[in-house]
Amino acid sequence: MTMTQDRLVCIDDNDANLRLIEKSLRDDYDVVRITDPLHALATIEEVQPALVLLDVNMPGLNGYDLCRQLRANPATAELPVVFLSCMKDLEDRLAGYDAGGDGYITKPFDLRELQSVVRAHILRKRQIDDSKRNAEQLRAMSWTMLRNNSEMGELLRFSQGIAKMKDEAALVDSLFTTLTHLGLSATVLLKIISGEVVARSDGKPFTLIEKELLDLACNGERITANGNKYLFRGDNIILLIRNMPLDDEALLGRLRDHLCILLDSAEASITIINGEKLREQLQRNHTDQTLHGIQQEFRNMVATADQLHQRSSSSIEGLARALEHAFMVMDLTEEQEHKLLQFIEQARAELEHQQDLKQLFQASMHNILELVGGKGHAPR
Repeated sequence: MTMTQDRLVCIDDNDANLRLIEKSLRDDYDVVRITDPLHALATIEEVQPALVLLDVNMPGLNGYDLCRQLRANPATAELPVVFLSCMKDLEDRLAGYDAGGDGYITKPFDLRELQSVVRAHILRKRQIDDSKRNAEQLRAMSWTMLRNNSEMGELLRFSQGIAKMKDEAALVDSLFTTLTHLGLSATVLLKIISGEVVARSDGKPFTLIEKELLDLACNGERITANGNKYLFRGDNIILLIRNMPLDDEALLGRLRDHLCILLDSAEASITIINGEKLREQLQRNHTDQTLHGIQQEFRNMVATADQLHQRSSSSIEGLARALEHAFMVMDLTEEQEHKLLQFIEQARAELEHQQDLKQLFQASMHNILELVGGKGHAPR
């Protein structure tokens, strides 16, 4: 038997007929001869032939009943069966087809006819088997495409939601939702301007070993595998997947690709989040600088007001002393002295009023600072 030969089982209680059939077919097929129909079923299950040639009239078990047994057995139900019989009536042929036979050749037969019938039925069986394999492959491909479309849909939803992720908490939540829909359990490390974020998709506290793995991955390859645990590394994110499907190579390959896409999308989200945090930080710094500048200007204004008040007070006091000295040398009436003293008292009262205005001014500045942001205190 060559590697290309198919195996045939020929069942007939007459060994001479079997030898004749074997001689006719052995150049193209490996022929197994069986003379006892009672043991034929077990032999057929064992050798798994491409076709069965079956006599009808045999002692112990006729060909029709044996064919029915073959059709009832899942291991042999689809084997082509061709009857070889000396019975030529239409009823005999119909009985053979009713029993599950695929062909019926009457004895005596032409060997060329036998070869042609055997070849046709084996070719037909191959075509049927090929069609079934193709259908199975098509079903598998269709299922794979459906799953892949579903998985890509999860990635698309994640990518579409990037603009809505205002902070790291929203990113982690969306990331874990996507991974859960993909059937994956994960630990994630995010590098945010405000600090690192580490979390598990199951909500449990992360272990020290997981944190060490994440830290080691910071300078490692983009993808690192250890059993069913996979590490996916980006610039600002590291994913530790704990349950990659090693028993499904096609799914494993798809998930590797999907997770790389997910990683890139998450990187884009982190860039947006870090940019927003940096903008807020710069805005706070600018606000602080502005408030500091306002406070300094208020202090300068108060200092200037103090200087003006001190100069005015000094001028008034100097004028008062000069007038008192003049009283001693000037020949003024009592009424004139009284008017001059009234003038001095009015000037002093005006200075006291200015001091009250200064205090009101300080209180107003304090209120302004509180309204701006409560960052400063009123200068004294």
